[in-house]
Amino acid sequence: METKTITRTCPKHKVPLTRQYNSTILYCPQCRMEHNKELLRQSFHDRKEKQGRGKKRHKEKTHVPWKEKPLNEMIQYVQDKIVNPYIRLRDQTNFGKCISSNGPIKHAGHFYSVGSHPGMRFNIQNIHGQSIHSNMWQSGDLHKYRKGLIERHGQAYMDELDELEIIYKQYGYKFDKFNVILIAETYLYLTKNKIWIYRQKEFDELKNGIILKFKP
Repeated sequence: METKTITRTCPKHKVPLTRQYNSTILYCPQCRMEHNKELLRQSFHDRKEKQGRGKKRHKEKTHVPWKEKPLNEMIQYVQDKIVNPYIRLRDQTNFGKCISSNGPIKHAGHFYSVGSHPGMRFNIQNIHGQSIHSNMWQSGDLHKYRKGLIERHGQAYMDELDELEIIYKQYGYKFDKFNVILIAETYLYLTKNKIWIYRQKEFDELKNGIILKFKP
């Protein structure tokens, strides 16, 4: 008597079902392939959605008004976003070239560096528009920087800056939040009204006038 072999087929793809290795379970290869693709697609979608939620939470967490930032972050923000743009605009408007070369103004360079003279960080007499080459690759190009300051503003200006550096170095200077905010507000006022000043004593006079109206 002859035994008939019954082959089962997938109702969807009309192909013979295959037996899994060492198992009695039958499956359709095409159905399994589609299922695996769907699992990969869903897994990728879930990862992207999770990353998106993470980025959103990170953005919401880090979006802090600059006046509420920790002191070190506030100092850096004021330097990068408020002070330096004013210096670049001021010198581009009045001179159109780097203090130590004929290059285009792209940076705001300190004559007395922030690392060695932190108290001179926001000193308006110590910061001038510089090219990328002079500020980054020539370490400020201080010899030409000094020469440019004297040619542009006079020897008395340079002498005043040197005296300010001695005072800061002798007595030290430590920023606090109130003074950093006050300095920032003064620079913002100068920028808004396009007032171009170069001496620290003028800056201090203006800052002292603002402090009467300022509420931290």
